[in-house]
Amino acid sequence: MDGYELSIAMQITLPKRLLERHGEQAEFPLDDESQSFGGRAIWLPVVNRKFDLTEGIEGGLASPMGPIETDGGKLLPYLLAARDIIEAPILNENDEIGECLRRVERIKSLSADDPNVSDKEYFVKNLGNEKKALLIVIDGAGIYRPRSLLAQHIIEAYGKDIDR
Repeated sequence: MDGYELSIAMQITLPKRLLERHGEQAEFPLDDESQSFGGRAIWLPVVNRKFDLTEGIEGGLASPMGPIETDGGKLLPYLLAARDIIEAPILNENDEIGECLRRVERIKSLSADDPNVSDKEYFVKNLGNEKKALLIVIDGAGIYRPRSLLAQHIIEAYGKDIDR
Protein backbone atom coordinates (compact mmCIF):
# COMPACT_ATOMS: atom_id res chain seq x y z
CA MET A 1 0.00 0.00 0.00
CA ASP A 2 1.25 3.51 -0.88
CA GLY A 3 -0.61 5.58 1.70
CA TYR A 4 -4.09 7.07 1.63
CA GLU A 5 -5.97 9.56 -0.52
CA LEU A 6 -8.80 11.80 0.66
CA SER A 7 -11.93 11.43 -1.44
CA ILE A 8 -14.53 14.18 -1.02
CA ALA A 9 -18.16 13.86 -2.11
CA MET A 10 -18.79 16.33 -4.94
CA GLN A 11 -21.57 18.27 -3.20
CA ILE A 12 -22.28 22.01 -3.28
CA THR A 13 -23.16 21.98 0.43
CA LEU A 14 -19.63 21.09 1.51
CA PRO A 15 -17.33 23.99 2.42
CA LYS A 16 -14.66 25.10 -0.03
CA ARG A 17 -11.85 24.30 2.44
CA LEU A 18 -12.93 20.64 2.33
CA LEU A 19 -13.54 20.44 -1.44
CA GLU A 20 -10.03 21.83 -2.00
CA ARG A 21 -8.59 18.83 -0.18
CA HIS A 22 -10.02 16.27 -2.64
CA GLY A 23 -7.14 14.03 -3.72
CA GLU A 24 -4.89 14.97 -0.77
CA GLN A 25 -2.40 12.22 0.02
CA ALA A 26 -1.15 11.08 3.44
CA GLU A 27 0.90 8.22 4.82
CA PHE A 28 -1.90 7.39 7.27
CA PRO A 29 -5.55 8.51 7.38
CA LEU A 30 -5.73 11.81 9.20
CA ASP A 31 -8.14 12.19 12.08
CA ASP A 32 -9.00 15.80 11.35
CA GLU A 33 -12.00 17.95 10.42
CA SER A 34 -12.48 15.92 7.23
CA GLN A 35 -13.93 13.18 9.41
CA SER A 36 -16.75 15.36 10.76
CA PHE A 37 -18.80 15.43 7.56
CA GLY A 38 -20.76 12.20 7.97
CA GLY A 39 -18.93 10.00 5.47
CA ARG A 40 -18.78 12.66 2.74
CA ALA A 41 -14.99 12.75 3.13
CA ILE A 42 -13.16 9.44 3.41
CA TRP A 43 -9.56 8.30 3.31
CA LEU A 44 -9.09 5.54 0.73
CA PRO A 45 -6.04 3.28 0.59
CA VAL A 46 -3.73 3.81 -2.38
CA VAL A 47 -2.62 0.41 -3.67
CA ASN A 48 0.90 -0.05 -5.00
CA ARG A 49 0.68 -0.28 -8.82
CA LYS A 50 2.29 -3.74 -8.95
CA PHE A 51 -0.54 -5.09 -6.77
CA ASP A 52 -3.38 -3.07 -8.32
CA LEU A 53 -5.95 -5.51 -9.72
CA THR A 54 -8.18 -2.70 -10.98
CA GLU A 55 -5.71 -1.38 -13.57
CA GLY A 56 -7.44 -0.98 -16.90
CA ILE A 57 -10.90 -1.01 -15.32
CA GLU A 58 -12.70 2.30 -15.76
CA GLY A 59 -14.02 3.72 -12.56
CA GLY A 60 -15.52 7.01 -11.59
CA LEU A 61 -16.62 9.20 -8.78
CA ALA A 62 -20.33 9.52 -8.06
CA SER A 63 -21.73 13.03 -8.29
CA PRO A 64 -25.00 14.88 -8.87
CA MET A 65 -23.89 14.99 -12.54
CA GLY A 66 -23.50 11.20 -12.68
CA PRO A 67 -20.13 9.43 -12.78
CA ILE A 68 -17.18 11.82 -13.22
CA GLU A 69 -13.40 11.49 -13.27
CA THR A 70 -11.90 10.60 -9.90
CA ASP A 71 -9.98 13.90 -9.81
CA GLY A 72 -13.29 15.80 -9.76
CA GLY A 73 -13.37 16.43 -13.50
CA LYS A 74 -15.09 19.65 -14.55
CA LEU A 75 -17.41 19.54 -11.54
CA LEU A 76 -14.80 20.25 -8.86
CA PRO A 77 -13.70 23.62 -10.34
CA TYR A 78 -17.41 24.53 -10.76
CA LEU A 79 -18.13 23.68 -7.10
CA LEU A 80 -15.07 25.62 -5.91
CA ALA A 81 -16.15 28.69 -7.92
CA ALA A 82 -19.69 28.42 -6.55
CA ARG A 83 -18.40 28.07 -2.97
CA ASP A 84 -16.23 31.20 -3.51
CA ILE A 85 -19.43 33.08 -4.27
CA ILE A 86 -21.40 31.46 -1.44
CA GLU A 87 -18.76 31.89 1.28
CA ALA A 88 -17.73 35.49 0.51
CA PRO A 89 -18.36 37.84 3.43
CA ILE A 90 -21.63 39.77 3.34
CA LEU A 91 -20.68 43.41 3.68
CA ASN A 92 -24.14 44.94 4.14
CA GLU A 93 -26.00 43.20 6.97
CA ASN A 94 -29.13 45.23 6.13
CA ASP A 95 -29.37 43.51 2.74
CA GLU A 96 -28.34 39.92 3.51
CA ILE A 97 -31.18 38.26 1.61
CA GLY A 98 -30.78 40.62 -1.35
CA GLU A 99 -27.08 39.79 -1.44
CA CYS A 100 -27.86 36.06 -1.31
CA LEU A 101 -30.31 36.48 -4.23
CA ARG A 102 -27.57 38.21 -6.24
CA ARG A 103 -25.21 35.34 -5.37
CA VAL A 104 -27.71 32.81 -6.73
CA GLU A 105 -27.74 34.79 -10.00
CA ARG A 106 -23.92 34.84 -10.09
CA ILE A 107 -23.82 31.07 -9.58
CA LYS A 108 -26.40 30.64 -12.37
CA SER A 109 -24.03 32.52 -14.68
CA LEU A 110 -21.02 30.29 -13.87
CA SER A 111 -19.69 28.22 -16.73
CA ALA A 112 -18.49 24.67 -16.15
CA ASP A 113 -16.69 24.68 -19.52
CA ASP A 114 -18.21 21.28 -20.20
CA PRO A 115 -19.04 20.75 -23.89
CA ASN A 116 -21.27 17.78 -23.05
CA VAL A 117 -23.51 19.38 -20.42
CA SER A 118 -25.16 22.82 -20.34
CA ASP A 119 -24.33 25.30 -17.59
CA LYS A 120 -28.03 25.36 -16.68
CA GLU A 121 -27.91 21.59 -16.07
CA TYR A 122 -24.90 22.07 -13.76
CA PHE A 123 -26.94 24.59 -11.75
CA VAL A 124 -30.10 22.46 -11.58
CA LYS A 125 -28.36 19.18 -10.73
CA ASN A 126 -26.18 20.74 -8.04
CA LEU A 127 -28.43 23.40 -6.53
CA GLY A 128 -31.96 22.51 -7.63
CA ASN A 129 -34.37 25.35 -8.34
CA GLU A 130 -33.77 28.98 -7.36
CA LYS A 131 -35.57 28.57 -4.04
CA LYS A 132 -33.38 25.62 -2.99
CA ALA A 133 -30.31 27.45 -4.27
CA LEU A 134 -31.18 30.46 -2.13
CA LEU A 135 -31.40 28.28 0.98
CA ILE A 136 -28.00 26.71 0.17
CA VAL A 137 -26.50 30.18 -0.27
CA ILE A 138 -28.08 31.48 2.96
CA ASP A 139 -26.73 28.49 4.88
CA GLY A 140 -23.28 28.70 3.28
CA ALA A 141 -23.08 32.45 3.94
CA GLY A 142 -23.73 31.79 7.63
CA ILE A 143 -26.99 33.68 7.95
CA TYR A 144 -28.79 32.23 10.93
CA ARG A 145 -32.18 33.51 12.05
CA PRO A 146 -35.33 32.05 13.51
CA ARG A 147 -37.10 30.20 10.69
CA SER A 148 -40.18 32.47 10.68
CA LEU A 149 -38.08 35.65 10.42
CA LEU A 150 -35.91 34.16 7.68
CA ALA A 151 -39.02 33.11 5.72
CA GLN A 152 -40.44 36.63 6.09
CA HIS A 153 -37.23 38.18 4.71
CA ILE A 154 -37.17 35.74 1.78
CA ILE A 155 -40.80 36.53 0.91
CA GLU A 156 -40.07 40.26 1.10
CA ALA A 157 -37.03 39.88 -1.15
CA TYR A 158 -38.69 37.63 -3.72
CA GLY A 159 -42.16 39.07 -3.55
CA LYS A 160 -45.02 36.61 -3.29
CA ASP A 161 -43.76 34.35 -6.13
CA ILE A 162 -40.95 32.24 -4.62
CA ASP A 163 -41.88 28.94 -6.28
CA ARG A 164 -40.29 29.69 -9.66
